[in-house]
Amino acid sequence: MVIIQFLSKRLNRLGSLLIVRIMTYPRIRHLSENSLIMDMSKKLDAELCPQIAALAEAAHNELTGVIESVPCATSVYIEFNPLEVDPTVISERLHAMFSNISGHALNVETVTLPCYYSPDVAPDLLALAEEKKMTFNELISIHSGTTYTVCSIGFAPGFAYLGGLDPRICADRHSTPRQSVASGSVGIAGAQTAVYPRESPGGWQIIGNCPLPLFDIQSDPISPLSHGMQVRFEPIDRQTFIQKGGKLP
Repeated sequence: MVIIQFLSKRLNRLGSLLIVRIMTYPRIRHLSENSLIMDMSKKLDAELCPQIAALAEAAHNELTGVIESVPCATSVYIEFNPLEVDPTVISERLHAMFSNISGHALNVETVTLPCYYSPDVAPDLLALAEEKKMTFNELISIHSGTTYTVCSIGFAPGFAYLGGLDPRICADRHSTPRQSVASGSVGIAGAQTAVYPRESPGGWQIIGNCPLPLFDIQSDPISPLSHGMQVRFEPIDRQTFIQKGGKLP
């Protein structure tokens, strides 16, 4: 009985330590012999995104053997050459680099995007304002008065998920996505906002349109937005929208 009680206590302690280790961030997950992911958080945290971007850049520029580093919403993906570097070394260096990054203030670039908030180009603007029991001018003021953070880029080339949306205007996606959403459409989905860089299907609530190109393979950079950047929207009128290249339906 004494032996059983002793083993039970040891197993409980081991289980507790395992849980603590699993829940501790940042943490490394090895995906294969030449790739790993460093998780920074369990949930999306817009304030952490600039640090994730800085870590991905530092890993690519400073770590021997790293082939590619990709910043994600809550993690950094690393692909490396196992013939050049031991994965244990990469893990140790990543932890040290993140500790250094998180201990310093980062110089985060802010990009301002013009946005034409009008039913002319925003089929959901009036309905969403009514749902939120506010005027569409109040909705516009809230949306354009917030500073957002690029938390990830995906779904389509140049499609940046912007975190930090004011809870007062958060909205669910449409239950049935539209087959076609116009290029430049500014939408809301959940607690994020985004701009559709190209015409595509989509289910976000459309409240405006940005006339600037957000993905051009011939440009350098190909998109003005990158992971960790901050973004603001500047309301413009119909004439300015057209002058900047915006197209009306």
